[in-house]
Amino acid sequence: MSVLRTFSVPRLIAALSLLLAHSLHAATLHVCMSGCAFSTIQSAIDYATSGDLISIATGRYVENIAIIGKRLTLAGDSTAGVTEVAAAARGPVIVLGSGTDEGYEEVDIQNLTISGGTHLTGTGVGGGIQVRRGAFLHLLNSIITHNIAAFGGGIGVNTPAGPATTIIGCLVDDNTSPSQGPLGGGGIVVVQGSTVLLQQSTVTRNQALNGGGIYTDAGTHATIDRTTISDNSVSQVHAHLGFVGGTGAGLSISSDVSITNSTIADNTARGEELAFGGGLFVVLDGGRQTLTSTVIAHNSATAPAEAGDGGGIFVAAPDSHDTLTLNKVYVIENQASAGAAGGISNEGTLLLSGTLIRDNTGFNCKGGAGCPP
Repeated sequence: MSVLRTFSVPRLIAALSLLLAHSLHAATLHVCMSGCAFSTIQSAIDYATSGDLISIATGRYVENIAIIGKRLTLAGDSTAGVTEVAAAARGPVIVLGSGTDEGYEEVDIQNLTISGGTHLTGTGVGGGIQVRRGAFLHLLNSIITHNIAAFGGGIGVNTPAGPATTIIGCLVDDNTSPSQGPLGGGGIVVVQGSTVLLQQSTVTRNQALNGGGIYTDAGTHATIDRTTISDNSVSQVHAHLGFVGGTGAGLSISSDVSITNSTIADNTARGEELAFGGGLFVVLDGGRQTLTSTVIAHNSATAPAEAGDGGGIFVAAPDSHDTLTLNKVYVIENQASAGAAGGISNEGTLLLSGTLIRDNTGFNCKGGAGCPP
C-alpha cells in the first residue's frame, strides 16, 4: 500500500508545511507552568531553531538555562504579574554563547526578572546573565536582582570584538561582586574587548570591591545614556598583600566611555586605607572619555586622614596629558575626607565646557590641569 493511500495528500502537505514553517520561518513556542507544549524554558530552547520566539507565561521558573549557537527571543508576559527565572543550582541564571569563536548569535531577552544566580568559580563572570563569545545580548524591560558573581554580579559581558550588548529600560538591583581579583562590577562588568550600550536604565544598590554599579575593563567601549546609577557601594578588604578595593562606587571606568543625560548619585566608597571615586573612578587611557549633560551629586569617598578622595570623580592618569571631557556636567554636594577633594580629584587634564563644580566638601576640584579657579 502506498504512502499516499495511507496518509492523504492534503494531510501530507499540511504536515510538511508545519515542518517547513518550523525550519524556515520563526515559530512561537509557549512555556507555562501547565497546559503548554513546554513547562520549562530550557526544553523550549532545546527544541527551538534560530529565529524562534519563546513566549513565557507569568510564573516563577526555577532553572538555570543556556542558549548556545541559536538566535532566539525570550519574552516574558508583560500584561500581568511577573515572569521570573530563578537559578535552580550554582552558576549563572542564564548563559549565552559557547565561549568560543564560532560567530556571534543575537539573543533578545525581554520582560523577565532574573534572580538567584551564583557564579564564583570558573571565569566567575556574570551571576544573573553571562554573555560569552558566540552570543550578544539585547536586554529589554527586565530586572536583574539578587545575583552574585566574582565579577559582574548582575551581568557579565565577555564578548571580545563581538557586536554590542544592549541593555535598555532595565533595573539592575542589589547584585554583588565580592572577588579580590582584577575586575569588579557589582551590577555590570564589561570585560576587555567588549562593547556595551546601557540606556534608560537604573543601576542601584549593588556592591563590589571596585565598581559597585559598573566596572569596565581596559580595551572596552561603554555608552551610557539616560541612566541613573545610584546607591551603589564599594569597600576595601584586607588581603594577604594588603588592602584591596575601595574605588568607583558608582562606576569604575578603565576604557572608552560616553555618559550622557544621566545621574550618578548617592554612591558610597569606604576604605580603611583609601577610598577613591564615590561617584566615578576613571582611569584615563588616551581614548575617548566624555561626560555630557550629567549630574554627579551626593556621592562620598571616606577613609582616614585625606585618603578618601574624589567624592564625585577621581581621575587617575598614567599620563598627565590624557583628558577627561566634561560638557554641561554638574558636580555638586559630594563628600570626601577632610582635606581632600569632595568634587573632583584630578591627576590628568580636564576639558570643561558649561560645567558646574560647587558645594562639595573640601576642595571642589584639585590637582592636574583644567580645574576651574
